[in-house]
Amino acid sequence: MFNKIVVLYSTVMIVLFGVAAVLVYQYQTQRILQEHTEANLKSAQVLSVYLTRQYEGVLGMFQQIYGDATLSDELIYFLNNEYENYLNYRLDLYYKNGEQRLRSFTTLLKNYLEQDHGIREVSISSSVNHFVMHFSRTNQELMNENASGQSRISHQQRNPQGWSFNREEDVYVYSRELRDPWTLKQAGGISVKFDHRHIEAWLDSQASVKGRLLVMTSQGGVLYDSKGVYGGQLYPYGLSRSPGDEWVMLDEPSKVI
Repeated sequence: MFNKIVVLYSTVMIVLFGVAAVLVYQYQTQRILQEHTEANLKSAQVLSVYLTRQYEGVLGMFQQIYGDATLSDELIYFLNNEYENYLNYRLDLYYKNGEQRLRSFTTLLKNYLEQDHGIREVSISSSVNHFVMHFSRTNQELMNENASGQSRISHQQRNPQGWSFNREEDVYVYSRELRDPWTLKQAGGISVKFDHRHIEAWLDSQASVKGRLLVMTSQGGVLYDSKGVYGGQLYPYGLSRSPGDEWVMLDEPSKVI
């Protein structure tokens, strides 16, 4: 009888400890999951603010160019003429206006580069004369496609409109057509290249990523992957979201926010 009581008591205690361990484990799992979810939400909000600032900066640059007739006329002349003719055009403006410092779209672009350290380069291409001018913080370079033996391709073929990822240079890019404000004909295009490493630096200083953080276009192209796997590719799992608190199978069982 004593042995039976001991066995029964031991069994009951083992079951109770087992149930308690399961409950504690589930509680800790839910707590950690909740903490990670809140951390990821904060990271997503921080990144949204960062990308919104970059997008607003690009739009602000366009508004300054097209809101100033002098800048827009100069830019269109630059795109539609040989570079030597453009320099003569600038000299004529200098003598005509008698100003010591003429406003120029190149100065505007350089100021824009200094305002956002996440920008690696701004490129302006001409659809008429097939050249590209690259602007960085330390350099300004004019490349003629004919002289370099490159094929004649339009800005839209080279850089799709909107956001994209350049896998060769490891940057995400915002591209847009440049049109003559008077005729509305396409004169070229402009591309702003952003360094994704500044995203990581921004997140490290503002938030903590728990899991994977993805920035995608509406077509599913990945502009940024915190794991560095899918950048520049189509995300293989689409844009579907997990319903409620259910787990979904991605690379591994995951919750999608």
